[in-house]
Amino acid sequence: MIVARFILGLAVGCASVTVPIYISELARADQRERLVTVNELMIVTGQFLAYSVNAAIVNLYPEMQHNWRIMLAIPALPGALLWFGMLMMPESPRFFIRRGETDKAVKVLKTLRLPEEVDREVKEIQQIVKADQVKFNLFAELKIAG
Repeated sequence: MIVARFILGLAVGCASVTVPIYISELARADQRERLVTVNELMIVTGQFLAYSVNAAIVNLYPEMQHNWRIMLAIPALPGALLWFGMLMMPESPRFFIRRGETDKAVKVLKTLRLPEEVDREVKEIQQIVKADQVKFNLFAELKIAG
């Protein structure tokens, strides 16, 4: 149980960093703040609901010896739904452009943007990726020289 809890902690920590980045890469610029805020609000709401349900289970059924099993089973259902939902999410357009797969990035952006916005956004992402590569190369050169 301790090992599983440790792995869960690592997963939640990784998700708390990657999900807002993923949302910001897929969302339009005018929607990013709102969507990342809603994500954080839903996380806190889920934590509150989990605590509340667990407290209700303990207080309503104090004689039950294995109520911890119920407390683990209830969040497994939304967790399974989340896992299936994540399998349907598209890769980030920035991920595809970094790998040189611009056609796949365009395909994803066409599902998320108006047709006239796709080319402009692809060019913006390409500029950002190129600037990131320049920074990374400069950092690598400084690290080797130092």
